[in-house]
Order: sequence, then C-alpha cells, then structure tokens
Amino acid sequence: MSSDSKSRSSRSSKSRSSKKSDDTRPDDLRPVEVPEDGRTNLLAMMLGMITTMVLVFGVFGLGSEPVVNEQYNAEQAKRKAEQIKADRADTLDELVIELAELGSARSTNLADSLSICRSRIDVSDEIIRRGPAGENMREKAVTEGLLARVKLYGLDFTNQLGLNESGPELRAAYEPYLDDSNPKIYSNARVAMLTHQSFEKIKSGGNDVAGLVELFADTMKRFPENEFVASMIEAHLSALIEKEPSYSEMLFTKLRDRHPKGTLKPVMERKLRNISDRLLLRAENFSQKYTDRWANGRVGRSELSATASRLLKKPDIGLLLLQRVLGLGQWFERNEFIDEAIAIYVEVIEATDRGKVIPELREQTKTVAKAGLFRISMQGKTIEYRGVDSAGKQLIDAEMKKKIGIVVFWSGNSEGSVRYLAQLNARTKTLRNKPITIYAVCVDPELPTEITLMMRKASMIRIMDRKFGSGVNSFLEVCPPGMLPHVMLVGFDGKIEDINADPTQVENKALTLLMNRLR
Repeated sequence: MSSDSKSRSSRSSKSRSSKKSDDTRPDDLRPVEVPEDGRTNLLAMMLGMITTMVLVFGVFGLGSEPVVNEQYNAEQAKRKAEQIKADRADTLDELVIELAELGSARSTNLADSLSICRSRIDVSDEIIRRGPAGENMREKAVTEGLLARVKLYGLDFTNQLGLNESGPELRAAYEPYLDDSNPKIYSNARVAMLTHQSFEKIKSGGNDVAGLVELFADTMKRFPENEFVASMIEAHLSALIEKEPSYSEMLFTKLRDRHPKGTLKPVMERKLRNISDRLLLRAENFSQKYTDRWANGRVGRSELSATASRLLKKPDIGLLLLQRVLGLGQWFERNEFIDEAIAIYVEVIEATDRGKVIPELREQTKTVAKAGLFRISMQGKTIEYRGVDSAGKQLIDAEMKKKIGIVVFWSGNSEGSVRYLAQLNARTKTLRNKPITIYAVCVDPELPTEITLMMRKASMIRIMDRKFGSGVNSFLEVCPPGMLPHVMLVGFDGKIEDINADPTQVENKALTLLMNRLR
C-alpha cells in the first residue's frame, strides 16, 4: 500500500473510533445521589453524576456553542470523488478505508454535506461494481450507499434544493434490497423506502396523514427491536416539523397511539417525547430567539428567560426541552449574566420538584441544575491541587500554584470535546516555556486510551482520570462540569479566575493573566 494510502488508513481509523464513541445515547440514564446542599459529600455526588451529565445533557444541547468550527472540506471531497472515477487502480481495501473516512465526516455546512454524500455514493458504487469479496464488505458498501442517498434526499427535501434526481436515484438504490437476506441491508433498504415514500407524500401536497401513519406503523412492526429504525422515524418527524408544522403535529398525535409494544415501546415513547418537546420549542420560537440573543441585547435576554420560564411550566418535560433550557442557563453563566443563569437553574429545580419533568429525568435534572448553582458559588475561590495524574505523577500544590492552569473537562463520548482537545494540543507551542499547564480531566469511568496517546506527546497536557489518577478529584470537587468541553481557568495561587470559560478565548485570557502578573 502506498504511503498516501497508509495515511488515509490512519485517518479513517481515528474517524471510526470517534464515531464509535459517539454511539452512546442520551437516553441511557443512570441513577445518582443528590445531596441537599453545598459541599456535603460533594465528591460522592460528582462521581455519581458526571457520567449522567455527559450522557443526558452532554454534548448536543443548544448553548453548547461549537468550540471548533472544523468542517470537512468540500473541495477535498470533490477531488476524492474525481480521483476514484479517474484512477481505478485502488485496491478494494483502500476503497473501504476511503468509505469509512467519508462515513465519519461531519459538517454543518450545506455545500460540504452535499459533497460528502456524493463522494460516499461514488465510493460505495465503485465497491459494489467490482463485486465485493465477502458479505461484510458487501454489507458495508450497500449500507453506506443507501445512507448517503437518504441523507442527500433529506438535504434536498429540507432545504428545497430542487435536486430532481435525488428521489429517483434513492428509489433505484433501495428497491433491489427490499427482500435482501442480510438483515442490516434489509432494514436500511426499508428505512430508505420509508424516507422516500413519506417525503414524496408531503411533496405531493396530499397531506395523507392516515397513509403515513400506516407506513410508519408498518415499519415499526417489522423492526420491533431496532432502535435505528426508531431514530430514523424521529428524524422524519423532526424534518416534517420544520417543513409542515401543523401537519406533523397531526401525524405525531396519531402515530403516538400506534407505537408498538415490547422492546421498542419505551424507545419510541422517548423518541416521540422529543418530537413533543420540539413542537413546544417551535411554538415559542425558541431557536430564533436564541440565535438573536446577542443582537437583541438586554431585551432579547429577558425574552429568552421568560420563554424558558414558560416552557418549564409545561407538563411532561422531556430530554430535548431540558437540553435547550439548561444549555441557555450555561450560556448565561459562561457569559457572566449570572442573575439570569441563577434564575434558570432555580426554575429547573422548582419544575422538577413540582413534577413537571418526566420521572426518569427528575433526579439527573436536579443534579445538573444544582451543579450550575454550585459552580457559580465557586467563582473566585481557591483550588487545592493534590493526588496524582494518570501517569502517576504527583500534583504538588505549591508548585502548581506558581502556574496558570487551563482545565479541560472532556469525554470520549463527546466528539466535540475530543476535537477541541486535539486542536488545543496542536496549539500548545504558543504556550510553551510559559508558566501555564493544561489539565485534561476525563469524566469517563474508563480512560479512552486511543485518544490519550495523542495527548501524551505534549508535555504541557497532564491527563487526569477517575480510574488511575486521584488528582481528578481536585478539579471535580470545585467544578462539576456542564456541557462538554467545559473549560475552567485557574490563575496563580490556585484562584479560580473563570469557572466556565469560553473555550475559544481561554488561551488569550491565560496569556493576559500572565502579562498582568509580569507587569
């Protein structure tokens, strides 16, 4: 294999591990102990709640603003697709590596997303054309091709791009596999058909609610154990809310009465509750108000607070709505609108006490809100460094307090926090030979070794974890993290300068602290 192919293999391997870590679902909750006040048994609370916070409110809520706007380059994707068509000398192994890399690529930019989809289609079609050696390779190629065409069709539908070929191409792709003997290919083909037929019904303007309910219900009946199908149905309803809100509400109401029994029942209940939350958020125009939070100044912030307060009075508040409201609280906190942040956290606790939050989320919700209030109370206090890091090296309090500390709370299940750490690691040369140390505090029960290998190459980054390094307690005791990556800035003498720092500005703020010290 060529050196270029080896490098592609390395990159795709990282992408696959990242994608795997992102599979942890926010629905997977764990019970936690919630103490009544302050620092009483605080460490015990932290160890119980950190994983829950990552899983429940962790990384996708509104308010966890993108720290690193790292997009997959559209031109790069286009060149790869053209190269694949022009150079058929690549081995199947190299094409599979390329497909894995493209399958892991993500972008919030529409042009980039379209390029990624088309490149995935080109590569998967080429693998299928060659006649893949083995069922695993066939499954991978067909599945990636179907998913890419579904994504392309969905982008066309939601953004009204007018890509006339996307519908017929999707249908031509899934029809040969509707009776396939491979269960994964079969289920993906059915989901592709569901996407095509449901969206075509909407595009035709017929608003056939009964027909769509039957289509969705039949799909759920065929796959009673398949959470992927449940997630796709949720995605369909979410897209319909943006496209046809009144129609989607009728569809949601009827489908809610038809969801299946058995294993998939609780899954679909959670998915449909997300849709209910989304409808409430849309009715309050929450997303637009959040987008305009800076432009509208104090009035905009006041309106956002009032909107959050109204939402917290609704019955049966679910995960999505809590993510948005708690994300808003953290945004207030991070930008030093402390009164507004406190009000949000207090109202969340009150809503939980009144039974407005669904039962399975009550304790975790209360814990997260209390953690926000505790963080605010710790601003300006002093941290005591103690214990050892993951390499067994002692944290010496007197020595650490002679330096500035940038503390990054991260998780292998949070792709954004892993990406932020990787980029921070690449930028450490600007901080070298300065009294600044970076602490990477992993909140997972187990340290993701494949990720930390990258960080160990930078001597400025000291890795902390809950299994091998008791030093992690120094940081968890003073700062239960919010949405990841959560960054804390500790100044000289261990003073907490910013307990919820802006990750994009923390390096500049650290250097400013240093300059002020040297004056």
